Amino acid sequence: FADNDFIYAGLQDGSILVWMPDLTFFKKISEASSPVHAVLSDGSFLYAGSSDGKVRVFSKPGFELQETLDASASILALAGDEEFVYAAASNGIVVVWEKQGFSLFKQFSSSAESLASIAVDSENLYVGGSDGNVSVWKKQGFAFERLLSQPSASVNSIAVDSKFLLAGTQDGKVFVYNLNDFSLRSVISKGFSSVKQVFSKPSESYIAV
Repeated sequence: FADNDFIYAGLQDGSILVWMPDLTFFKKISEASSPVHAVLSDGSFLYAGSSDGKVRVFSKPGFELQETLDASASILALAGDEEFVYAAASNGIVVVWEKQGFSLFKQFSSSAESLASIAVDSENLYVGGSDGNVSVWKKQGFAFERLLSQPSASVNSIAVDSKFLLAGTQDGKVFVYNLNDFSLRSVISKGFSSVKQVFSKPSESYIAV
């Protein structure tokens, strides 16, 4: 993950490496011993989700541990907006914490036995499962909206921009959906063995896989 201040990498040994934007090494954070699967920054705090079912919250720029949030299972992906931090867990549960006070706000089950990715925009929460589906939830009340289902492998990564939802899968495809009606626009398949992360920057007209 990267923000305007730092570049972050979560490691299998539970540590997090932090670099400056010019790629100068800044700090190693070692507060966990289990693999870190997801890292998220909102400018004020760094969130690290790991396989021990915890999300550790560090203050910036010193990266002191401020809070440890407990989830129901291994955390595989994180997302955030102005109000909440969202975690996708390996048991198919979505966990939502309020940023104000870091209190647990809600937990709900998705359609998949295990979750692998999560993303959020101004209206919806998007959750990718091991079953190849993306479930769409309205942020207002977290009501289930629809299921985007394709005969594919685990949805490892989701990216949302102003026009499209991109879902990268374990079998090397990227499904591109129109956000206005969630119709399937196209499928990108360039011989990837597996898509682990997908990123969109529409202002510069590119998608990175």
